[in-house]
Amino acid sequence: MCLARCRGDSDCATQCFAEYGCPRLDAWLNCTVEKEQCVSVPAGTYDVKKFYAENIPTKMKDFDVRKLEGKWYKVRGYNPKYDCYPCQTNTFKYNTETKKMETEVKLRVARKKSGGYWENVLTEQMDVQSPSDRSTLFAKGEIFGLSFQEEWYVLGADDDFVMTAYVGNNLQDAYKGSFVYARTPELSAEAEAKARAIAEKSGALVQKYCVIDNACPEQPPVDYSSPVSMNLDDMQDLLEWFAPGSTRGGTVTWQSY
Repeated sequence: MCLARCRGDSDCATQCFAEYGCPRLDAWLNCTVEKEQCVSVPAGTYDVKKFYAENIPTKMKDFDVRKLEGKWYKVRGYNPKYDCYPCQTNTFKYNTETKKMETEVKLRVARKKSGGYWENVLTEQMDVQSPSDRSTLFAKGEIFGLSFQEEWYVLGADDDFVMTAYVGNNLQDAYKGSFVYARTPELSAEAEAKARAIAEKSGALVQKYCVIDNACPEQPPVDYSSPVSMNLDDMQDLLEWFAPGSTRGGTVTWQSY
């Protein structure tokens, strides 16, 4: 019901997951929507290929992705819908045999209703692109049980920071954004000056970058042992998240296992 009230708004949906999400819901969505396709999600209204091909960021041609290995803090974010959550870290692991990158992503979403934070950990599998490709890395992963893909561009880097841009899409949306990474929770003044110069050169509005809160206060682990029951009548409300207006006064078609 929380998702139904969002009418497709991604910020609202994220708050619903922050309040009520759990690993069981992620697994259920992955099963019903992607694996078994019991719920048919209409195709997006955007042209995916065109979206990726427009306003392509300019990547560093000679960047060695192995410099990303280890833990980095996201200290600046560009897209307020996706980039400004608190306590965001990326831990990169490069596989020398497969020449692929695996990335563990951590983030928190503030629970506006009940207080505290919803913590999420996900893994992205990243293909290292060649210098002639338009992006630096190509990533795939899952969040809320649903898959996404992204092209990553390293815009500039030094020993103390890395500045990236990305273009991505999922079942519901196509999106773009940018991050500044640092080895420490806060960005030094020297690194910020370098990042600003790169952002301005790439045409990004520096004043739009948010400062990401990496204070990360301790909180007790969430107890997922008390299930919330649902039945087929609730499914109509859930469908409104995927396709607003498709079930209100319309006909719902169900597929069975």
